[in-house]
Amino acid sequence: MPAEADAAAVRATVDAFNDTATPADQRQRLADLVEPDRRNEVERCAAASTTVRFEPVYAGLRALAGESGPSSTTYALPTLARVYSSDRLVGTDLTTLQLVVNAATGVTEAYLTPFCVN
Repeated sequence: MPAEADAAAVRATVDAFNDTATPADQRQRLADLVEPDRRNEVERCAAASTTVRFEPVYAGLRALAGESGPSSTTYALPTLARVYSSDRLVGTDLTTLQLVVNAATGVTEAYLTPFCVN
């Protein structure tokens, strides 16, 4: 079971990602929410024409063994991804998001691992 602060940070990051309206907004938000030292990986993604909304199963949030650092923990979060073109639902998929929770600065923050939205 993840620490309460870690779970809250994960929820805040997913909510921030979902709180976007356009593909350009979502791409910028993703760049802001990806691990700082891996943001260049998102910059290589082609421009998106869709947006994605994540519907996580927070009860399934679990730490990944062997993926944690001295001040960070990597979590797997089972998620339903809904893909939209404008306001129209055009697809769904099941995925597992990976988020890195870092408390090194005294503030617990969760970062997404890089991915592209097309």
